[in-house]
Amino acid sequence: MPRLLKPALLLTAACLLLPACSQTKVPQDLADSLRSVQSDLNGVRASIVSTTNALKDVRDNRGSNIQPQFVVFTDNLATLESKVGGTQVSRDITVDKINAFFQKWDQQINQIQDQDVARSARERQKEIQASFANLKDKVQALKNAYRPYYSSCVDVRTTLGSDMTPQGATIARPAMNAAIDQSSAVLSKLDDVNKTINNMTSP
Repeated sequence: MPRLLKPALLLTAACLLLPACSQTKVPQDLADSLRSVQSDLNGVRASIVSTTNALKDVRDNRGSNIQPQFVVFTDNLATLESKVGGTQVSRDITVDKINAFFQKWDQQINQIQDQDVARSARERQKEIQASFANLKDKVQALKNAYRPYYSSCVDVRTTLGSDMTPQGATIARPAMNAAIDQSSAVLSKLDDVNKTINNMTSP
């Protein structure tokens, strides 16, 4: 019998040390809410890529007429704004659902009579709460990266909206370059949020 137990104990110890073995998947209701936000984020990501590419076309046009490229850029930026706004609404609703879930979960744990079961359930709850706290930090980092990118895009739209001459394009070029440079950080932070959600929702 001891020979049978020893490998099992070793496997248990290994799973405690390796993240791949840990049971970090959140409850199904929470996973569904997170996947909904993730779907919105994927739409935002695609819109950031298309907006940045359109902005590159504006910047790289050294001719006398930048209006066609500028129209494409402003259309893409407007779409990005609508997607970000929609994602924020979705996230607010999700946060409300998550808070309600944890409140209900807390009430259910308080009703458990077996102290060992209650203790294990509480530990599980704390683990899930910690994973959400980590996700919240990732989302904040994404917001921090997005703000200067979006601000630079708006500066380009405002500047060229009044002056689409080559001189106006020259004035707006630093903001164009800034937004293009900043886009990689935004995408990186967004991918980090997506990866974190995958880790929380995948079996």
